[in-house]
Amino acid sequence: LHTSDFVCRLRLYNALSEVHAAGVLHGDVFPRNVVRRPRGALCLVDFGRATLDHLCPGRRCQELSDLREALAL
Repeated sequence: LHTSDFVCRLRLYNALSEVHAAGVLHGDVFPRNVVRRPRGALCLVDFGRATLDHLCPGRRCQELSDLREALAL
C-alpha cells in the first residue's frame, strides 16, 4: 500500500475516534458506509443506526477495534 493509502485509512480511524469521543457510536461501520471523496479522502456515511450516549473505552471499544482490524492499522 502507498503511504497515502495508509494516511487515508488512519484519518478515517481518527475521525471515528473523534466521533466516539463526542459520545456517538456509528453502529454500522461496514465498507458500504465508507466512500472515497473526489480528492481521495475516505468518509464515513450513514449514521442512521448511531446512538448518542456512547461512553467510549478508547482502544478497548469494539467498534474502533473492528475498524482498526478492517483498515489493517
